[in-house]
Amino acid sequence: MDKEEKQLIISSPGASSPLYLKVLLNELKTFGSFADLNEKIRSFGYTPKDAFLEMLRTVEEEFAETAGMSAAAVSMLTYARDGLNENELLTGLGSVGISYPELPRQLRMLLRRLRTYLTRLNGRSAILIGSFKDAVISRYGSSERKWRMALAAVYEHNLRSAPVSRPNEWNSVHGDKELLYQLELADSWPDIRRVMNDQDIFRNIWPPSYGVHYVNGTSYAADTATLGSMQDISSLAGSEHMSMVADILLRKAILNRKEIMSKYKKPLSDTCAFLRRAEDKTGFYGYRDLFYYMIAFADMSVDTMIRVADAGRNFPEKTKRICRGYLESAKDLESAIWALSLNGAEITDLSHAIEDMADDVNRKFDRLREYGGSICR
Repeated sequence: MDKEEKQLIISSPGASSPLYLKVLLNELKTFGSFADLNEKIRSFGYTPKDAFLEMLRTVEEEFAETAGMSAAAVSMLTYARDGLNENELLTGLGSVGISYPELPRQLRMLLRRLRTYLTRLNGRSAILIGSFKDAVISRYGSSERKWRMALAAVYEHNLRSAPVSRPNEWNSVHGDKELLYQLELADSWPDIRRVMNDQDIFRNIWPPSYGVHYVNGTSYAADTATLGSMQDISSLAGSEHMSMVADILLRKAILNRKEIMSKYKKPLSDTCAFLRRAEDKTGFYGYRDLFYYMIAFADMSVDTMIRVADAGRNFPEKTKRICRGYLESAKDLESAIWALSLNGAEITDLSHAIEDMADDVNRKFDRLREYGGSICR
């Protein structure tokens, strides 16, 4: 650069930002037209976000042969909280219809082109620079749902193909904390219902991500991102979403009850005693966990419905219908949990703690019936 170009950069308002200078100078290294250099420098604007926007436009031109690849890849990296590896990016690209014979090689070239601005996390590429993310969202954010659904496709693939965890162990799978999060932000409630009723996927979802705190004989505390927590349940739409969450969790509890009924012969205590005598730990853990799953899902479900009922004073008739439908669907499950609260230890040959847990859920069902007077009656 001659003195004029240098002064143009130095006098720019963006020159006070080291990040702005880094992006601008790094991009100018590959710019081949000296005659257009002044115009090119001006195209980077005055902020790091402006500089990244110009970089994204340039990258689109460089990879124009693989149309849409750069936009989709950087968008998925922006919305993925913990990065993606090349195979995951290829899976995501395929889910949005981007497929070329040379795609793997082109993707590798793109990641190499962007490596100055990417971070490596556990072997995955990630965007952690806020202004880079802001630029991506500004340029491609109108398709946010599309990118989040692409991420959901990646994580669903990972979870479906992962091995089942052994009793009292947990095999962490990339996406076990992310799948429901991405589907919720994409507002894809039918897909949330689908994956939570698909055992091949659901068995590998991290328990705290949907609030159930018991799996494979180990307790987990629900985190602050429990499914549905982002919904404003004071609004009708938010309340309907939360009632769907309650229904999803209720269905899981009902499925666990059906599995118990079909898998184990009565009296159940004989099954438990047999598994103990045979020292069949895997069988015993599976037997025991099904009861805890059922109660834990029911607990989370009725808790969620109580929140819906509480907010339902703003639209009582709608809430009354939701509550009535829910209680009707839960009728058989509630009877089973009521029996466990009375003599669950004798029925199952498990700890008396099962009776306390079931009794707590029953109290919540009673509270839901009486909650808000006429709302739930």
